[in-house]
Amino acid sequence: AGQAGFCRGVKRAMDIARKVVQKERHGPIYTYGPLVHNPHVIKKLEEEGILPIESIDEVSSGTIIIRSHGISPDEMDRLKKSDLNIVDATCPRVKALHSVIEKNICEGYNIVIAGNREHPEVIALMGFCRGRGQVISDSNEMERLSLSGKICLVAQTTHSEMEFEKISEIMRRKHPESRIINTICNFSCKRQEEVNNIAHSVEAMIVVGGKNSENTRNLARIAGSAGIPVFHLESEEGIDPTEVLKYRSIGVCAGASTPDWMVDKVKERLISLNRAN
Repeated sequence: AGQAGFCRGVKRAMDIARKVVQKERHGPIYTYGPLVHNPHVIKKLEEEGILPIESIDEVSSGTIIIRSHGISPDEMDRLKKSDLNIVDATCPRVKALHSVIEKNICEGYNIVIAGNREHPEVIALMGFCRGRGQVISDSNEMERLSLSGKICLVAQTTHSEMEFEKISEIMRRKHPESRIINTICNFSCKRQEEVNNIAHSVEAMIVVGGKNSENTRNLARIAGSAGIPVFHLESEEGIDPTEVLKYRSIGVCAGASTPDWMVDKVKERLISLNRAN
């Protein structure tokens, strides 16, 4: 897939983090939660002196980097009241979604978010809803959802485009006056479309990325919908020669938090196995 490797938001967050390392000669450096959902990348960041924390109560001084997923207004207020130096690496696309929610809340709308309710981006988005938001993961939940008043539907920036279309159709049928705003990142849309196209032209698919990455799991689901075997691997070490050599054509794609060098290693391993066979 051409759209493989870090998305712009993740690359920006990584660049910001490394600039902090270069500038900060004193005091520890933290990220508010893992900077990206990829254990190999997190390990490299830790080696560079950037440590993830889950709560600001864990630290009292130093620099804290807000990851690309963003945080809620309440969390930001807590950070501002602390002694920590704040560096905001929230993805601009996510910030734009924050603004969309705030605008519609001010206009009296209740918010429905299509996404993973346990994902840090969605948890932060709910904070902007001021108690007037709900999260649904798929069209089945949308069908069962009971809503009243003015409704605005948005999406987690990495949500499945196909699933959002299904949810939108149900929303239009049940609530014709609702606002529907597709807030899925263009980069995510292109990546999903490309994976879908490749999956329909190969015998099997390898999806490279963290098992805890929502957008990577989405890609695996999209590839699987083509009816082919899908292998979700975190690195080239997960490749089983016995399995992959069963297929004459294999597609390779990667999540938005997967660096290019990890994708390259997977490709190199596949080429090596093919030559040896």
